[in-house]
Amino acid sequence: MAPDERGEQVVQRGDRPGTHREHIADDPADPRRSALVRLDRGGVVVAVDVYGEDIERRLHALLSDAASAQTDTAADAPRSTSTNEEQAAQQPPSPQSEDRSQAEPDASAAPAPDVATPSEVQAPSGPQAVTGAADPAAPAGQQGDPAAEAEPAGESPPELPANPYLPPQRYTAEELAAYLERALAKPRRVQERPGFLEAVVEAADRILASDAHEELKRAALLAKFRGLQGLADAGDKAAGRALSELVDAHANDAHPEVAAEVRLHLLARRAAQADTLPADELARLLEELSVYFSETELGHRHLSLASAAVRAVNLLPDAAAAAQWYRRLGELFASSEDRQLASYGKKLRRAKAARTLVGQKLELEGTAADGRPLLWESYRGKVVLVDFWATWCGPCREELPHIKQQYERWHQRGFDVVGISLDQDKEALLSFIKAEGIAWVNLCGEGEAAGWNHPLAVKYGVQAIPYALLVDQEGKVVAEGVRGVQLEEMLGRLLGEPSEP
Repeated sequence: MAPDERGEQVVQRGDRPGTHREHIADDPADPRRSALVRLDRGGVVVAVDVYGEDIERRLHALLSDAASAQTDTAADAPRSTSTNEEQAAQQPPSPQSEDRSQAEPDASAAPAPDVATPSEVQAPSGPQAVTGAADPAAPAGQQGDPAAEAEPAGESPPELPANPYLPPQRYTAEELAAYLERALAKPRRVQERPGFLEAVVEAADRILASDAHEELKRAALLAKFRGLQGLADAGDKAAGRALSELVDAHANDAHPEVAAEVRLHLLARRAAQADTLPADELARLLEELSVYFSETELGHRHLSLASAAVRAVNLLPDAAAAAQWYRRLGELFASSEDRQLASYGKKLRRAKAARTLVGQKLELEGTAADGRPLLWESYRGKVVLVDFWATWCGPCREELPHIKQQYERWHQRGFDVVGISLDQDKEALLSFIKAEGIAWVNLCGEGEAAGWNHPLAVKYGVQAIPYALLVDQEGKVVAEGVRGVQLEEMLGRLLGEPSEP
């Protein structure tokens, strides 16, 4: 990485002509005065991120002369102008522009804080700091990392680039607090990017380890609760353990906001163990959950707890009492501003008492996330786990490794899985399926038929997830809610010994 002819740092993504380039303008005196310009392989500007008061004019002066270099195409205006929009429309969207187009609507008008851009990379020699994006897909040595470029031939390969969302090490406690405020205000799609919440937790830890005043430390603690919860809901077991330890460490904290976090996570812990509770304790848990939901401004982060509460309702032996609880919880959830939780609540208000499907022949139809229609008749003769789930469901993600394990052990013996996703965002679902290497078919709905309104969830009265049905070779349901050891035992009875690993 070296300055170009205009004195600006250039990060080159690869060695081939026409490769992706990023021009980075940086004022070390002010960490917020930085900008990132993305050019596609043809040299066309497809994204401009601008921060600070003066950097926009500086960028335009740097990039306005198209004749100055063949690889530096003019950028006459910020991305919001028609010129850049037309250029972007003619080219495949960059990851950054694609993410913004799919973000929640209310995020589009907000200025992009530096938390949503890659953080500062410190060169090992000299004080010059460069703000640049590490490309996770690029091999080591092509990330624009000065240390990587200086690695002699034959030496061991350099370390992978650091998390691009981490705040600079030079940030003070006050700057870290501002960083956290901006981070937690970002759209959910941004917060779900790999590394984002890890950066939130690290920034919070740096404040907590500093000599900052109590108000800043409390804000950092609340941010850490949220960051760890998001990671735990995404299936990060280490984050789940860290969250549990954080809850226990602050169980006696009298500050209202901290106490509210502790209350949420203690309730979630108890709700996850509802199937072990006797009837009287189960009734008390439902009452506590109801009080909590009525006293709390419910949002997306309460979706897992809401689903756990309904799973607890499903354990009630009295069908009439269960129906009353569906309506009661439905009213509370329907008032949420979160679309998914509100939709769930409206569905619950119309729900009837759960009925058993064991012994009934199951009929499935629908379209997979990749667009292929399901051929349910092709599964006849197999034992099939029909799994209702969603990427936002923490318990569903926790169960996924167990399902994968049984799939690998029994698939050659005639075991298969059909997932029915209650996600509303199909692109997020497809990304998750690819990232997790899920080998089986996953159905999903679109538009009004997505989420809890998926036709199969409605048809079979699914009130909470994860919810699994085990179907035998004749297409009849032989078990409901089967998972873990119980699933393994039933597969052994139906299919015999598993295949050799």
